[in-house]
Amino acid sequence: MLEKAGKEKNFEYIEDNTSDLLKCFRDLASKLKVQFSEDTSEGKEKISPDKLLDAYNTIYELAQMMDYDSLELIFDSLKAYTFEDKDRSKLEKIKSAMDELNWDGVLKAVKESL
Repeated sequence: MLEKAGKEKNFEYIEDNTSDLLKCFRDLASKLKVQFSEDTSEGKEKISPDKLLDAYNTIYELAQMMDYDSLELIFDSLKAYTFEDKDRSKLEKIKSAMDELNWDGVLKAVKESL
């Protein structure tokens, strides 16, 4: 229905219903996280500063284009690495803003991380 409203430029419907959809996605993500959570950091390589910088730059570029799917791929690829706590917190902040489709928040969080 939101997609149809977008095509019809029904901004009132979009504003009234987007938050409910995002809440459902967050609830699902939370349930999946609990379902699949394991400490799998054993055997993972610590991310190098260069790779982390590259990830931040790529996230910034994709956020400017509002490319959620590609951002998801970046975050999935980052699961292969371990991070220092400060970097993990920064990435969680970026991911949280991304999940809310808060593109300005994503850009701001990336800038703060660089």
